Amino acid sequence: MNLTTKGSGSPCVDLSKAFDTVNHTILLDKLALLGITNNSLLWFTSYLTDQYQTVNYNGLESSPLPLQCGLPQGSILGPLLFLLYVNDLPNASVKLSKILFADDTSVFYSHKDLDTLNNVVNDELDKISTWFKANKLSLNIKKTHFLLFGLKSNAMDFSFKIQIDNIPIKNVSCVRFLGVLYICFKIPPWQMLWTSPIG
Repeated sequence: MNLTTKGSGSPCVDLSKAFDTVNHTILLDKLALLGITNNSLLWFTSYLTDQYQTVNYNGLESSPLPLQCGLPQGSILGPLLFLLYVNDLPNASVKLSKILFADDTSVFYSHKDLDTLNNVVNDELDKISTWFKANKLSLNIKKTHFLLFGLKSNAMDFSFKIQIDNIPIKNVSCVRFLGVLYICFKIPPWQMLWTSPIG
């Protein structure tokens, strides 16, 4: 199916408990690769390690277990360390354009042939999924969606089959972006409305 203008596809990827699953060993290795070494790296090692968790139920408390993953909740360093953790994610796919904001990840690919667009997006999503697995991060398939936008209305009639690890992801026309904004791509770009819904 060829269009005179390009169609663009955007899978919006959602992670399950992203900050809670950051692996400390992998993070420290990445910090070292980024040039954080010697005393600075020792400080981050001390910051992340020697933390324990217990479970208290009906007055009974479990033995403490060491935390091997997760960033301290509500900390100033947490979001920064997560950004450093996913800093090399764009290297997983050379064909897709990426937008990363904290744990929100959107990728884009444009092509005038929608069959090609469909196939390339699927191939590149497999590479991104492999990166997530290698870095101990889990995709939330139920909250991962695919958007198509372009100027040709017949592009909306194309039956996309986007999947990750052979699991289909939902095609949608509107999405909540960064937790606040709604974007609708079924209308022409010049008629798009950006709204900030309350609640």
